This record gives sequence, C-alpha cells and structure tokens, in this order.
Amino acid sequence: MISRRKKFEHRANRQVDAKLHWPRSTEPNQLWFFTYHNEFSGVMPVWGGYHRLFFLEDDDQMPDRDPTLAEIQTRAREVTEDDTLTLTDPIWFSHSRFQYGVVPAYVKDRVFLVGDAGHYTLPIGGQGMNAGFHDAVGISWRLAMRLKGYASPVVLDSYNGERHTEHKNLNDKQVSGFKRLMYRSKLEDTLLDVAGKVILDLGSQLFGSDDLQQMLVSYAKSP
Repeated sequence: MISRRKKFEHRANRQVDAKLHWPRSTEPNQLWFFTYHNEFSGVMPVWGGYHRLFFLEDDDQMPDRDPTLAEIQTRAREVTEDDTLTLTDPIWFSHSRFQYGVVPAYVKDRVFLVGDAGHYTLPIGGQGMNAGFHDAVGISWRLAMRLKGYASPVVLDSYNGERHTEHKNLNDKQVSGFKRLMYRSKLEDTLLDVAGKVILDLGSQLFGSDDLQQMLVSYAKSP
C-alpha cells in the first residue's frame, strides 16, 4: 500500500478528449501548455485526430462532476484568448484531483513492486509510464539471472535501491514543479514572466524534470 498519499489542496482537474479546431497547429507532435496565476492547462494530441484538453484550476467554483463540452470550450477560449477555438465530437470527459506518493520500499520479502503498484506519479509527460518500463526491465533481467544461477543475491537486492530511490526523486521533483505552477504570488508570476525570456529551459524546470522520457536515468552508486 502506498503510504502518505497526498492531494494538491484546492485544485481539481477537468479534461475532455474531442476534435479541436483552432488557428494553432494540430500536428500530432505539437503540445501546447498555458500557465496563468496558480493554474495550468494543456492541449495534447491523442489519437485519430483527437486532442486532450485539461485544466488544473482552483476548485472553488468548480462543480463536482464531469464537465460539459460547452463548459470546456468556454474555458479553453478564455485561457487561449481565441474565440474561434471549437470542440466537437467528444469521446471522453473526466474530473479528478491529482494525487502523489511513493511506497516506503519496492521490495519486501519475496514481493517486488513494479509500476503503479508502487507510486502515484503526476501526469507530466508520461513519466509514470516510462518509470514503470524501467521497473519492468530492471526486475526482469535480475530475476532471469538469479533463477538461472548467473547472479548473486546482491543483484536482486539492488532493485529496491535503484528503483525506489528513482521513484522518490521523481516524486519530489514533480511535487516541487507542481507547487511552483499552482501556488504562486503575483510577484512570483511577474518574476517568471521575466525569467521565461532569458531561461530557455524554464518550462522543464517548472515541471520538475528535464528528462520526461527517462532516458538519462542511471545508477552510478548501485552495488
């Protein structure tokens, strides 16, 4: 069980998968993100010409139900400042609160955790999925070598130190990034506007990671 699971207070997410019509690019490799005071939204291609629009915002005036297409379209026009933005043919609506947390350990006795069994990872760039792939690969080769007698116990034991440490670091970075996005003063907003003009990778720093694909993961101190 994941201990100390937490939520971001006073913030809820609404989203829809629908067909998007607007002047900006709708190419499948183009992502759009919008940050505004203590709130955050994004537009991402998914499949079959559909886009996912999400809005992580203050929940004070937000009804506790899935949004309607009209509500999402109205909010999208406000956020993007584009009155021509149009959504059609919705196939999925959702509302939720983002949760985060990591188990105290990825190994206990003969039990090894992989992927979502060990963490609630925030939905930034699919890092939870990519981290889960690392888990699966990391435990598979260890089990294979140990069962065939090619490796000593320390090889299997090292799984927890590598993957639990990586998940904890990822969680800490993401939580810091989300807090910078959603709990800022007006002065911090102004400073970010200025910083964004001179710091090219400010976005990745705000999100808490510059390695969304998890390609830079390494274990220099692993036994």
